[in-house]
Amino acid sequence: MNSFNLSGRVAATPEIRTTQGGKTVTNFRVIESDYYGGEEHTQTHRVVVWGEASAKYIGEHIATGDLIELTGSIRYGKYDDNDGITRYTTDVVTDRVVRLHRPAKNRG
Repeated sequence: MNSFNLSGRVAATPEIRTTQGGKTVTNFRVIESDYYGGEEHTQTHRVVVWGEASAKYIGEHIATGDLIELTGSIRYGKYDDNDGITRYTTDVVTDRVVRLHRPAKNRG
């Protein structure tokens, strides 16, 4: 079973698009930090969400800086870039994203 649970902050505005095949996909990044060895270790995860309903929820409720939780699976891929170099990808694919906390806006 390939199951991955993640909580972290949304790093940038989610990008919602429609594929040539007519499917809706949302892409964004999540930053999470761990503390061990007396130091903070931060990782960024690429997240892919399929489906129009999920895209609508994310578009209306998820923004940069929000603390979210998701459950999904890890998908590995590869492609050749424009220079013919093989690039490898690791994505978290999910259809379940929950906003846990939205940071307070600057009231300055």
